[in-house]
Amino acid sequence: MKLEIGLSRRAYARHCSVDDKAVPKAISTGRIAAAVRLDGTIDATWIDTLWETNTDPS
Repeated sequence: MKLEIGLSRRAYARHCSVDDKAVPKAISTGRIAAAVRLDGTIDATWIDTLWETNTDPS
């Protein structure tokens, strides 16, 4: 069984080119909370879809 390692909040912020505070805010408001694993890391397989779907681009 292959164990996948999730992304840290900071690593995902860099990936999205957003401020480090944007990711914890998106998690706390529920926009991307579904992609947070039990260990607190972010599931990289579908976080981008959640981010794009639930984030207002304006």
